[in-house]
Amino acid sequence: MPIAPFDLISYAAGMAGLSFPIYASSTLLGTIPCVVFLAYLGASFTVSLPVGVAIAAVFLVLLVVLPIGVQRYNWFGIRDSIRID
Repeated sequence: MPIAPFDLISYAAGMAGLSFPIYASSTLLGTIPCVVFLAYLGASFTVSLPVGVAIAAVFLVLLVVLPIGVQRYNWFGIRDSIRID
């Protein structure tokens, strides 16, 4: 959940001539809050194995069946927006 894309910040730091120790320590200190928050968030959403398998199956169906359905049957009228190779 970065506010700015991390690649752009890295490129700007490189072009600005920022020293490596300052860049590395700032990056480490800046990523710690996000990592802790995401780890806490992930730990709070634990589910049992059958529920986890059901959620994974729903996402798999959405990621596979939905684009194929849109491509073949033009669901939602967005056939030209999705391309399956």
